[in-house]
Amino acid sequence: MAEQAENEGNISESALKTILEKYGTINYDEDGKKIKSITTTKEGYEIAMKDIWTGTATYIVVADGSWNGTVNTPKIDGTGLTAVYWNGTNWIKLTSTSSKEEWNKWYDYSKQNWANAQSDDGSMWVWIPRYAYIPNSTGKDLEVVFTDVNNNSLNSEKTFTGNNMGEYIAHSGFKVEETELKGLWMAKYEASGTFGTGDEEIK
Repeated sequence: MAEQAENEGNISESALKTILEKYGTINYDEDGKKIKSITTTKEGYEIAMKDIWTGTATYIVVADGSWNGTVNTPKIDGTGLTAVYWNGTNWIKLTSTSSKEEWNKWYDYSKQNWANAQSDDGSMWVWIPRYAYIPNSTGKDLEVVFTDVNNNSLNSEKTFTGNNMGEYIAHSGFKVEETELKGLWMAKYEASGTFGTGDEEIK
């Protein structure tokens, strides 16, 4: 960082915040005081402070279910799932050492490239972001828009209460009791079973 170099490695906390805020949103540790990382405004990458100081920043897409302005990002943190993408031949696992180009292949909902993940047993999952829907003019198909947890969408003029004709309805699957969900991980493939005279085997 240029200002750090000019000050022989010393920089005030206020100056650091000013610099970081130019590039994205500051994330703090649980104490709410120590800066942990920044989430870049462009493309939503999270960069740890230790990587900023050492110049070894790696690109990791934000994956905590937060709204990125278009869709709720896949919530993979704390789930035990591993992000994967299809390279045309195999499923490739994404890690902290994966490149920016690899992470960019994980998902792009604007191009109907849905985020996939894999559990330890090899099961495949796909992230369904929170959405609202409305029947189109034919009455046979649905128009779908992605929304945040408060049912705000990219188009803030849309109405989502669903109380009147012509209003979008937030899908009921994204509410469990009083909790509004940001999205759901759903099994990518239907379960199949092999049955015989012995033990049941579920694949």
